[in-house]
Amino acid sequence: MTSEKALNNKGFTLIELIIVIAILGVLAAVLIPNYIGYIEKAKIGVDNANLVVLNEDTAIYKDIKGITTADVFDSITTDAARMQKLVSEGCLAAMVTTQQKNATFVWDIPSQKWVTSVLASGGTIAVTGVTLAESSIIVAKSGSGDKINNRKLTVNVLPQDATNKAVIWTTSDANYATVSPDGIVSFVNQISWNTNDYILITVTTVDGSKTASCKVHTQW
Repeated sequence: MTSEKALNNKGFTLIELIIVIAILGVLAAVLIPNYIGYIEKAKIGVDNANLVVLNEDTAIYKDIKGITTADVFDSITTDAARMQKLVSEGCLAAMVTTQQKNATFVWDIPSQKWVTSVLASGGTIAVTGVTLAESSIIVAKSGSGDKINNRKLTVNVLPQDATNKAVIWTTSDANYATVSPDGIVSFVNQISWNTNDYILITVTTVDGSKTASCKVHTQW
């Protein structure tokens, strides 16, 4: 009898086993997605750090070689060859690859920077950022000396080969300055000229909702 009781006290009953399995299932459902999310964030962090290194080493390469052409890698046409050039010149320790799935480092010629190009679902290239060539401009009533009305802002969607480069333009106050769908800023009313008095024109990418802004001062 005693040995039988001891045997019964070893292990789980069927109901207890079902409960344990259910608890483990709940924990897995909660913890595994978080774990995967942490891994993806870590990969993005590594890629961002490597991107900084790539751009810093490219700047060093440009200075050492005294390059004055518009494109640092003027005669090189592939990203692998560009990166290999940095390695062969001793500016980069070794070829760098991305940790994110379906991602790669690409040389963006307009911005003269390395960027991360992510292949989104459906085989498209996702937008990773957007910049404006102008950080501050003046628009004025027509005929106001050298001040110009209808200024067109220059936008650069990254990477250069992004599939959907569509953008949306907005103004912080249409009572003073407006912006057209193609980025032309127009004068409406005057605000005084000082650093704390401006309208903000913002461009937002349709893919990824990346933003960049330009301060607009208006004058007669």
